[in-house]
Amino acid sequence: MNKSMLQHIINSKKEGKKLLAVLLDPDKVKLDEVESLIQKIKNKADFIFVGGSTVTNGDTQKLVEQLKIFTTIPIVLFPGDTSQITDVADAILFLSLISGDNPEYLIKQQLKSVIALQKTALEIIPTGYILIDGGVETAVQRVSGTKPILQDNVELIRQTAIAG
Repeated sequence: MNKSMLQHIINSKKEGKKLLAVLLDPDKVKLDEVESLIQKIKNKADFIFVGGSTVTNGDTQKLVEQLKIFTTIPIVLFPGDTSQITDVADAILFLSLISGDNPEYLIKQQLKSVIALQKTALEIIPTGYILIDGGVETAVQRVSGTKPILQDNVELIRQTAIAG
């Protein structure tokens, strides 16, 4: 993809084109299964997001390196914290958990990552992350201490998105 991923997303939205991103958690994907996983998604996914809330240090880089062997689909980091940054990926969602009030995930993790990100060629995509209740407790809730917004509270979700 020669143009920026963010611009591709914006242009696709303007054209009414739907895009699909597949999220892979480095703690859950086995490296020896990556090739078969890519075969299943290669003609369907526009992006591969890589990240998770409780990833072991170094596992993100290992997974991204393995993915790069088998695909040219753009790989976008979806990091739970700064330890998941690797310049082997193509881009990073620069996440702010805007539905919570924990400063660690609103701004502190972002500040910690700036110097590392400036040393990479990663495309940085600013992203407001809204945690919406899906009926079960998630790792994001446990790690961030953030209470999700009830899914039927559409007005609060909308207001949070606008404010973020």
